[in-house]
Amino acid sequence: MERSIVSVISDRPSDHQLLADSLSAADATDFELQDDIGYDLATEELKRTDVDVFILAEAPNTEYLLRFAGRNEITAPIVLLLNEPGVSATTRWRSLGAQDCVPRSDLSPSLVRRLLDYNVEIGRA
Repeated sequence: MERSIVSVISDRPSDHQLLADSLSAADATDFELQDDIGYDLATEELKRTDVDVFILAEAPNTEYLLRFAGRNEITAPIVLLLNEPGVSATTRWRSLGAQDCVPRSDLSPSLVRRLLDYNVEIGRA
């Protein structure tokens, strides 16, 4: 079985750990979570063509990174990890190219699994 590559871009190591724990609890062995990438390396990471899904933590430079991804025709879906739930933020980020937006507080093993399954399929379509 081919493993899907997931890249987490965040300056918070707890985001990477939260996703790793969720994937482990969901027994999601078909995903390969890459090492934690900070915002200082975000533009280089987004250029990777072997990544199936990017998880991008909301931060002050989120808009810049989403615009960068659009200008550089990044084809892998970008899932935004939100600090706070909110319809207006979700609408804004999706208009800038985020495929999905999910608040950290909503993450559960089953949601992470469904979110990644869905976005891998979108990226391969």
